Amino acid sequence: MKAEPLEFPRGVRFPRADEIPAPRDEALARIASARITTGYVQKSVEKVGYSNVFEANVHASKVWDVFRALVEAIVPEAAAPIVGLKEDEPVLGPYTTRAAALGVLEPYREPLQHDGLLEFGVIFQLKGRTEEVFVHPAKWLQIWTNKPHRTIEVLEAHGIPSVPALQFIDEYPRVSETLPYEGHSTGWFPIVERLKAEFKSLPEPPHAPDA
Repeated sequence: MKAEPLEFPRGVRFPRADEIPAPRDEALARIASARITTGYVQKSVEKVGYSNVFEANVHASKVWDVFRALVEAIVPEAAAPIVGLKEDEPVLGPYTTRAAALGVLEPYREPLQHDGLLEFGVIFQLKGRTEEVFVHPAKWLQIWTNKPHRTIEVLEAHGIPSVPALQFIDEYPRVSETLPYEGHSTGWFPIVERLKAEFKSLPEPPHAPDA
């Protein structure tokens, strides 16, 4: 399994020269040297409710599939969906079933994995324990978990290898753009507003969350 040049989301790109304030030579040189690939990095931590943090680059067209597989592998039956906008505080939905948390997000999978301003996730937190999968606006994944082996199994099953020196697009100058959605030029707005409304009608979570 080899790392591959990363397919960026449609709403995230490197800037053109005329979009970079002068002096721009250093920024252009950094962009030219970028080697952003698929892959994941793993870090062990202690005493924070999770034992490992993963960060991963996934081809944009596969972000939802990998996200869903990770949630199904590590998040218990009680879970809450998350949606947000770049640089704003994300909206945490109510606790519901894991299937419902995924189901409320899935109709928006295309904009969620391509719009450069949208972020989303699913979380479980109980008695100091955390299991969370989160997709940042630039569409790299962050995973907080106590199940590192299951996380690795999912990532590698989707062709995502361990890359210790992994680079992320967030490390470089970039342009983040919203994408049109159903006639709206600011596509993030109707999606966030609809999800906030849909969160209110999610079913109750299991009475005894599966740990």
